[in-house]
Amino acid sequence: MSGGEIYSVIFGGYAYSFSGVANASNNRVEISGGKVTMTIYGGNASSATGVANASNNRVDISGGEVVDEIYGGYAYSYSGAANASNNRVDISGTPNLSAANLYGGFKDAPSGDAFSGNVLNLNSSGLTAKNLSNFEFLNFNLPASARAGDVILTISGQASLQNGAVPQFSTVAMAIHGAVAPLQPGDWIVLIGAGSSLVGSPANNALTAAQGVTLTHDFRLDASGNQLVATLAGTEPSAGTVALSEGFLAGLAFASSGADLVAGQGTLDAARAARESASPSMGLATFMTLSGGSSRYQTGSRVDARGLSLLAGLAWGRDIEPGRLTLGAFFEYGEGNFDTFNSFPNAPSLRGEGDARHIGGGLLASADIAQVGPGTLRAEASVRAGRIRVNFRSPDLVDPWGLAAEYDSSSAYYGASLGLGFEWNLTDKTSLDFYGQYFWTRQGGDNVVLSTGDPVTFEDADSSRLHLGTRLSRAFSERVSARVGAAYERELAGAARASVHGHSFRAPSLKGGTGVGELGLAIAPAAGLPLLTLDLSLQGYAGEREGWSGNMAVKLEF
Repeated sequence: MSGGEIYSVIFGGYAYSFSGVANASNNRVEISGGKVTMTIYGGNASSATGVANASNNRVDISGGEVVDEIYGGYAYSYSGAANASNNRVDISGTPNLSAANLYGGFKDAPSGDAFSGNVLNLNSSGLTAKNLSNFEFLNFNLPASARAGDVILTISGQASLQNGAVPQFSTVAMAIHGAVAPLQPGDWIVLIGAGSSLVGSPANNALTAAQGVTLTHDFRLDASGNQLVATLAGTEPSAGTVALSEGFLAGLAFASSGADLVAGQGTLDAARAARESASPSMGLATFMTLSGGSSRYQTGSRVDARGLSLLAGLAWGRDIEPGRLTLGAFFEYGEGNFDTFNSFPNAPSLRGEGDARHIGGGLLASADIAQVGPGTLRAEASVRAGRIRVNFRSPDLVDPWGLAAEYDSSSAYYGASLGLGFEWNLTDKTSLDFYGQYFWTRQGGDNVVLSTGDPVTFEDADSSRLHLGTRLSRAFSERVSARVGAAYERELAGAARASVHGHSFRAPSLKGGTGVGELGLAIAPAAGLPLLTLDLSLQGYAGEREGWSGNMAVKLEF
């Protein structure tokens, strides 16, 4: 029912038997608007001398006005048993129920059960009803508008938390929307305020409530003075929040890997392009490098990332005393996707996924100082800046309403690198290169609101890496050369810190050591043919980072 006015009784289902069993089960009534002046039954079962069962029925009220009784289930038997159990009443929105009586179940019979399994799901605050009875489970789901000190449900008459004279009491649970304003220890919320009397006490004197997907609150329950009050005792971040930080950390990993391309193959290609330029007097040349790969990062759990990066720019080179100087300006673009995996003791595993994209540019410089002892000394540097966007989602990280967590983040990134190397000429065709590099990358922080309403703050995330290695190169001809190398890389920082309402999440980190192996092949232009320059390299990673990456630089001139 979505509008109009009904002056008669509403039945989701009705069953009658004179002497047998009457079952009114698995029915549903939905009221979203209009006015109902008489009783609403989810299911109604009657038997004169037999058994009447009204079970597994549901009444949903999200709007309109009801001025009489609301029964999840109603059962009657003159001389037999009647059961009105396992029924459900859901209330949301802002319906007018001030004249309505709320019953999970009701029996009119010598024996039976009208309490067990009946559930009230209250998804609003500030509502008023006349009487409340026969719910074994009372679930208060606080909407985004709820605040400390609110009265969630006002009962103008009597609210009963027990099964008649039977010593069976209602169990109370609570969930909180992610956008609810921060609660502090000692804050209280009146779950039920009864005008006439509050009968009985809840079966539990404390409860744990999830707020969105980020916080877990511990509340004390107190039933006194005609009120059922929940008082906050303590709060801590939910275990699954580490997955949110890992999504942000994946962005840092993508941005940081771009620095490898700039300081590695990119600088090498810029120097080669300037040296082999068709206009050596000016020393100007273009260069372009493509890189792709797949890596697994051990972050305390793990992040699996796959991506593709492009580096293109303009290089200028000139012979100087005592060597050669190369300068370059470049544009960079990269995109990829990732998966996160988390496992917890005594809790289900949690999976997330997302994608990242970065775009930016920068400057690079390389200087070769010829004839330092048996080889050449080399110094390199780069700076870069841009913007990175990360989208993260987790089908396993859901709030109490079943909504999965998702966010979009966009922030600036900055980076710089410094490197020193020495190329030892073993023979006229073979050289051994020793090098060290330092990389710093920062991904700026961001404030995001999850799809569940939780306001999450990501702090600036820094990557600080040392890379030490050696590379053996050999020229097989004037056109073809190959190289093989090994290196060790140490991530000194790489943590992603985040919080919600001042409560910090567990910070996953890229920190740790990684061994790197490298293979490369370079093909130089041939005389009399188009000037084709091709450089291929493949890197493998083991340790904190596992996986591979490949680089390809191609230049064709006529």
